[in-house]
Amino acid sequence: MRFPKFKPEEYFSHSEFKASYLMGSSDAESFSLQEILALADDETRSIWKNCD
Repeated sequence: MRFPKFKPEEYFSHSEFKASYLMGSSDAESFSLQEILALADDETRSIWKNCD
């Protein structure tokens, strides 16, 4: 199956990797479970650790 070209991606493709500064990113940035749990409070971490 072929999808049509995504117009904004096609428009910006000529300068995507040439810009001196990136003002934002359209790529999703994932977090590991450990990074997410590091943001949790003690009660939430305790609940997570005791899930069976």
